[in-house]
Formats: sequence, C-alpha cells, structure tokens
Amino acid sequence: MIQAVIFDLDGTLVDSFEDIAHAANHALTSLGHEERSFAEIKSHVGHGLRNLLSGLVSEANSEEIDRMMELVKSYYMDHPTDFTTTYPGALEMLDRLAELGIQTGVLSNKLDSLVQKIAVDLGFADKMGAVWGHREGFPLKPDPTSLLAILAEMGVSPAECLVVGDASPDRLLARNAGTQFCGVTFGMTDRSGWEGEGVEWCVDSLEEIAELTETISAGRTD
Repeated sequence: MIQAVIFDLDGTLVDSFEDIAHAANHALTSLGHEERSFAEIKSHVGHGLRNLLSGLVSEANSEEIDRMMELVKSYYMDHPTDFTTTYPGALEMLDRLAELGIQTGVLSNKLDSLVQKIAVDLGFADKMGAVWGHREGFPLKPDPTSLLAILAEMGVSPAECLVVGDASPDRLLARNAGTQFCGVTFGMTDRSGWEGEGVEWCVDSLEEIAELTETISAGRTD
C-alpha cells in the first residue's frame, strides 16, 4: 500500500529550466565566460549546483566554481520563479493524494533555501508534509539518507513509498532506499529512455499519479 509519494522538483513538479539557465549564465558571464545554450545547461541539471557548473566550465578550478556558485545562489534567490511554473495538474494532483490519505513531499538536489522559496511562491508548500532541498550534512541524491529521514518523520516505510522523478538520480535514489519508482516523461527523460533503464512505471502527466498509486497498492501490472 502506497502511503507516501516523494517528488523530485525540477522537471517533475515544476518547469524551472529557464530560471536555472538565467542564473547559470549570470554567473558565467560575470566571470568572463561565454553564455551557454538552454539545452546545454538543461543537460547538466539534477546532480547539484557544483556538478552543473563544473560540467559547463570543465576548465574551472575549485575556487572559481565556488565563486560561480555564490553568484548563482545570489541571483537565483532574487529570481527563483520569474519563469518557473508548476506542471499542469500538479496542485490538483497533490490535493487528490491528500484526499486518498497519502502523504507527499519534495526532495531536490537544489539548495534547500531555494526549494523552500519556490514551494511557497508556487503554492505547494502547505500541501506537502516535507519540503527538502540539499541540506548541510546530507549527501546529494541518489544517496538515500535524505529520503529515509523524510520517511522516518512521516512514519512510512520505504516499501510504502513511491518516488517520482525525471532523471536517473531519482531512479537510483528509489533503488538505494528500497522504494517504488515512477518516471515522468516530460522532464529530462522520455518514455523510451525510461524503458531503456528498465523502469516499470512512467507517466506522461501528473494527473496520472493518483491512479498509479492505487494500481501499485492493488498489485496490478496493467
């Protein structure tokens, strides 16, 4: 029986790639680097800010990456939702899960303060039992430490949890924590990508999540 659904943020609950690109390019150009394309920046999203920036500027040393990180954080805190929106049906889906008695949360590799601000700005902070970004002392996904801490607070076992995400770190997170996993096809990974990774459950819209929890709980495979 599914008792909790934990969502990734970027590319899963919210379409935030444009704001991420603006923040990254602000940092790059401030330090004399060329702007990167939307597509290139998007391809590095999901593994944490340091990995995103080092992927964009492979020649940068650790000190320069640190400076870029501070520039991104400062810019992004002032512009967290200029272009970011929830995906269609997200808020209604959260309400439906609540009606079914299923707890919900978000777990992102994005800086925790940014995740909190985005959740408030876009109206889902008060619909969830847990809103977590990357917190000091907790490793990034796919390490399961943060997810297991969330589930412990909820009183839910990993076997009773469904993780929903758009990229491999989310799938690996679910595997490492021992939860169920569902991939969304509108973020970083399309249906063929998920099938190639052997993912059993994937959805084309968030409106499908509530029904999927019932399907999984009933043990059906259709």
